[in-house]
Amino acid sequence: MIKITKKIMVFYICLIVVFCINGCKDSSIESENSVATTNINIENENKTTIETTESNTQNNTDETESMIQKETETEKETTLPERTIGASLPEIIFVNESSVILYDSENVYFYDIEKEKVTDIWDKGELGFNFTEGDYASAVKLSEDQRKVYAFYLDTPNQGYAYDIESKEVTEVSDIEDDSWKCSVLGEEDDIYEGLLSSELNQIGDVVISNNNQYSLLIPNDTISYGDICLGISDGTGLKTVKIFN
Repeated sequence: MIKITKKIMVFYICLIVVFCINGCKDSSIESENSVATTNINIENENKTTIETTESNTQNNTDETESMIQKETETEKETTLPERTIGASLPEIIFVNESSVILYDSENVYFYDIEKEKVTDIWDKGELGFNFTEGDYASAVKLSEDQRKVYAFYLDTPNQGYAYDIESKEVTEVSDIEDDSWKCSVLGEEDDIYEGLLSSELNQIGDVVISNNNQYSLLIPNDTISYGDICLGISDGTGLKTVKIFN
């Protein structure tokens, strides 16, 4: 009986030893799995961090490029001709309460009365329309619907280029309309606007009428700079002047 008991005890001891060994192995495997899972999580976190950093970098790059583009557009609007006044002075081809379109031998200017600045420029001179006399004398006019400005040579009045005021696209055209939008101009005998000018200002071109207001380009005496050219606005009782090319 004692021998049997000893055998049983030895059997139990063996079982305990086997159980302990298996438990250690399971613990080791779990530990290894835990370490592997932790490493995977760390790798995923690092990957997410890298992707986030790259995304932020791209966003910053896009924002920077957008800012540069806006600055370039602003520079285009405010970089106006720094030249002396020559034989060709600006002329108004369109005006209403909010905007004025004027041109000279080189450019067409789109002036915002409320913002008091030129907001767009069409360089027609780069297309060859920069002569007012001779074989290549050119002219400018506004379409009847007031959506396009045409530049053309006087000897081919139906052919030239059209500038879309809204889209700012330039297209070559061969069907320029004969009629165009024309400003209403005061006659010399009705020109009460001129009486409002001071002795320091001279009038350039005609006085244009729109919605009972009178508009004209003005220039101080003895000036030689485009930067001094003003837009005069009057209701017939007073005169407001604002510089166009400032």
